[in-house]
Amino acid sequence: MIDREWFSKLRFEAVSGGNVVETKLGTRKAVFIVENDKGEGHVFKTWKNQLGFHIREIPPMLTKKCEYNVDKLNEKLQNMIGNPFYDAMPHDYDRLFSLVTKIIYEHGVPGAIASLFTSESVETLPFILGTPGVKRRIHELINLTSSEAIISDTPIEVNGPSFPIDVLPGVTLWKGVDLDSFSNSSEFDPKTLHNNPLFIWGGAILDGFYSDEELLQAADFIKSTFGPIASRPDALALISQIDAVASLLAQYFDNIKLERLVRFCAYCGAIFDVHDKNGNEVCNGLRFL
Repeated sequence: MIDREWFSKLRFEAVSGGNVVETKLGTRKAVFIVENDKGEGHVFKTWKNQLGFHIREIPPMLTKKCEYNVDKLNEKLQNMIGNPFYDAMPHDYDRLFSLVTKIIYEHGVPGAIASLFTSESVETLPFILGTPGVKRRIHELINLTSSEAIISDTPIEVNGPSFPIDVLPGVTLWKGVDLDSFSNSSEFDPKTLHNNPLFIWGGAILDGFYSDEELLQAADFIKSTFGPIASRPDALALISQIDAVASLLAQYFDNIKLERLVRFCAYCGAIFDVHDKNGNEVCNGLRFL
């Protein structure tokens, strides 16, 4: 959840030039009013599903200079371990989980399975169907669209700003789906995804935190705090989970930048390659050894 009081007081030098003098938080977008030294102003907007807004840090893409401290950022991310709502905070994670949920809502689980036909999706789709992020979104939809929901004539927008779903509680009826019969085939222990430090730090990296030089610092923090990834008893699950998330991002979204995420994971000892939906290699962790 975004701290609205903190957000309202944000003041910084914007990447677009000038200084932020006022902020507003809408349903889908965060709005910034900017003025330069001459008093001339402009407005820019960005999606509100940005990790920085949830951990009281200004998203790096908005600022002209670095506004975060690496040590403090590491501590904040460590506090995110086990947070069941984390998948809704980083922008690309929220896009992924919201897209899968909307496909399920509109076309059912078979539609989600059919949305990707790749060698990787045989494992990655059952995995994401079993994660807390998808199950939470589906459960919310079932509650709102059940005949027992409080009837409303005002549509409610759910599922986040990237792929919103509008429902009329108690009027829009949806029987839901049985995810367990599909997700049980996953060997990646999807229920533990939010405990995976590679997933937590990966969201921050995708949202622009950590410079290329700071990735090594972040990897050192992971190894000193959680132990060498490759030596942990749950190493296979940890690596398989972040590999699956990266694979789904690459195959659902064109031109998504995953190189820094894969590089960071390689620094942590988690080495994998990522391919797009056409089978083309997007990036390979072996290059960063």
